[in-house]
Amino acid sequence: MNLYDDVLCQGRSSQLPTLAIWGTEDKIYDISGTERLQRCIPESQTLRLPKAGHLLLIENSKSATAEYLRFLVGMQKLVW
Repeated sequence: MNLYDDVLCQGRSSQLPTLAIWGTEDKIYDISGTERLQRCIPESQTLRLPKAGHLLLIENSKSATAEYLRFLVGMQKLVW
């Protein structure tokens, strides 16, 4: 994770549905950040996307978009 750690770990964000899609080839933020995110937001969903670095929507747009839409559909079911 990064300088936003303090914001993410304050507890308020844990009340919101959260999906983190992390590229396994990300050279900017290490994939180990997913573990910290899970500790800060226990109810979050974390997906490690293969064949993608930091720019998920450029490097693996089809998979990133499909996973995001799947998450949104799941959230819609919870709301309705």
